[in-house]
Amino acid sequence: MRVRLTGFDRYRIALLVLIAIKLVLGLNTIFATRLWIGHEDDFFRVMRFITTDGRLPIVSDYPDRITADLAQATQPPLYYLIGYPVVLLFDDGQPVPPPQPPSIVCDAYRRIHYPLDPWPPQGTQIAAYALRLLNLLFATSTALLTYGAGTLLFPQHKTVALIGAAFIAFEPRTYELSTTINIDSLVLLLSSINLYFAARLISTLRLTWKDVGGLVITALLAILAKPNGWAVVLATVAVIMVVMVPQIQRKRWDSLRNLSIIGLGLLVMIFLVGLYNLSAYGSVVGRYEGIIEQLTDNTQLAFSASLAGAVFNDTKLDYRSAFPIQREKALLLYVGVTLAALGSAALAAVGSILCKNRMALSAMGLLLGYLAITVIMVVLRNSNISPVNLTQAVGPVRYYVTGLSACALLMSLGFEAVTRHLIGKWLPKWGWIAGGAWALLWLAIVVWNTFAGATTPAFVLDARGFAEANARPVYTTEHHENIITLAYTTSVEDDVLVLDIYNTLAEKTSENHIIGRIDLLDAGGTAVSCEFLPAGGLHPTWRWETDDIIASQVVVPNCSSTTLEHPFDIELSWYRLDGNDRIDVASMSTVSLGQMETDLPPSAGCHSNLGVFADTFQVVKFNSPPTAIAGEFYLPSVNWYVHQTLVDTNVARFYTLTHINQDAQYECHGIPRLQNDSFETWNRGEVIYFDECRFRFPRNAPPGTYTIAVHMTDSEGNPLPATSGNGLSENGGITVGSVELESAQP
Repeated sequence: MRVRLTGFDRYRIALLVLIAIKLVLGLNTIFATRLWIGHEDDFFRVMRFITTDGRLPIVSDYPDRITADLAQATQPPLYYLIGYPVVLLFDDGQPVPPPQPPSIVCDAYRRIHYPLDPWPPQGTQIAAYALRLLNLLFATSTALLTYGAGTLLFPQHKTVALIGAAFIAFEPRTYELSTTINIDSLVLLLSSINLYFAARLISTLRLTWKDVGGLVITALLAILAKPNGWAVVLATVAVIMVVMVPQIQRKRWDSLRNLSIIGLGLLVMIFLVGLYNLSAYGSVVGRYEGIIEQLTDNTQLAFSASLAGAVFNDTKLDYRSAFPIQREKALLLYVGVTLAALGSAALAAVGSILCKNRMALSAMGLLLGYLAITVIMVVLRNSNISPVNLTQAVGPVRYYVTGLSACALLMSLGFEAVTRHLIGKWLPKWGWIAGGAWALLWLAIVVWNTFAGATTPAFVLDARGFAEANARPVYTTEHHENIITLAYTTSVEDDVLVLDIYNTLAEKTSENHIIGRIDLLDAGGTAVSCEFLPAGGLHPTWRWETDDIIASQVVVPNCSSTTLEHPFDIELSWYRLDGNDRIDVASMSTVSLGQMETDLPPSAGCHSNLGVFADTFQVVKFNSPPTAIAGEFYLPSVNWYVHQTLVDTNVARFYTLTHINQDAQYECHGIPRLQNDSFETWNRGEVIYFDECRFRFPRNAPPGTYTIAVHMTDSEGNPLPATSGNGLSENGGITVGSVELESAQP
């Protein structure tokens, strides 16, 4: 017997499939993405504060207002109160985020920042994952409510509702919000509930306590969740005013009285929220105090097209990292298609006006109203930007969460309208195809980013796995305190030495990370070294169990200028860094790993070596245009590789520009990277890019070729010792390149 599905059944099944895909992908992303990205640690620490102090934090708990703002302590309390029981239940007080592993030095390989949390999670990590799951539920519920609002507004076009739900579920930036700890997913949920109740009111124009109450309550909860929730309040007021018009026309005084009571209650609640903000943050508008002041002083700029353009440009750029490949082209396609869909929805609204289709016009007007209020609020949020610094305007997608459900339905409507216009004559039931294809593209991007970005957990072996590795045992009783090296394998692949090292613990340790270093030395004196972190830094030593065997792969490039000739010795050392980020020699222990019977040529991936200052700062690249013009700005720069952190950071660097034929020399001084990156911030193992010096040749400077040298001095002005690499060492400096100076323009 053949079962025939009704249209309602088909849409319901499709929605359930959509929700299932959302949940499966979301769960995978939650556990595959490292913890404590963005402001996750700040949100978590506020909830931890509530559990330890028994109250919400206030500004006076922090050194100043800016610190409190950055720590997210001045956000409204609703999200923290919802997440507080989760933290209370699971949190065990671990540092958030975990302590960073020490920075390592291994030429040609980038510095590791901090580790992923290993599996299985414990205590604090369980609490963090539970908060992520909570946000996933918020976002999934948002998709359901978007579908519900769409079916109310467009009952004859349920594909508009279904594809709108798909858009809100899989739009890349919104999807990211659903899998991390943040307030925005809660605001998105509240705005979608608010939109659902507004759709019920607009579609029937009948007042019920349930609908109006839901509208008002969600508006109040929105401003208790985040300051941009005020957009939901404004939309609520607009909806109530629209619904009041036919009540006045029909002289339904009972309904008007009820609305008046509700409106008065709304005003009272807003007043109470303002009092709370005043007591907790010193302003009735909370953390937006400075913006409101600037708005009153700078009204003309706040409503200017230039500010709006700057905000929208930042919104566009926020999407760049959402695309895995061809980011610039994908960004243009994304913006173009989005604008085309919204434009088609606007044209559909015009058509409804011309056809006097009140129902369709009311539905589209509602969605456009929510989106317009949200956009205006985002632009006004930037009204504190100086007119000369419009590039500082910010408008990431998360700022628009109060209007995203409405935007998703508008885009879906636009896709359906343009598709029906183009192919409706031949394929009347295929109006959903364009929107469906766009939703599938978004789903593909989400799947790509989810699985391509997933990080494999640290390689922890049991005894059987270790036996199958067939590694060469290490016969020694010497080891670094608790770390015992059991075995290793070696191979030369192209121009690097690859070692797989297997370690275990004698007993549990509380140390965060211990550094390993491989030293290679041949009979001719050629030496190479490379630091590493066990398990690639993904599994800190305090997580090791005594019966675990930790496999670490180390890739050692030969960054000397000559070939390491066989047989060369291989030594493994373990040590800590001291408080100055330097090697603690007293903690070092060394194990011999035998000899390698294969030559190791210089590696192609190593940094260039133009010269090194004080065995610390290596000049790896010179950047400059080939010519400069006298009287105009010229920006020479170099890239550095930092071998160790300076204890005395009161050092200086400057450039000299010397004519090769005439007695003309100029100097360029200043803090590195155009005054923005002092030596105090430089870390061992880090590459410092484009250390520019802003310089202007005098207009009467003799034209010709100038050599450019970099110099460094200590705190007393004495030159730091310079060892030349490929660059020429001259007068205590390192010559890095040259520039051809042209005469000044008349």
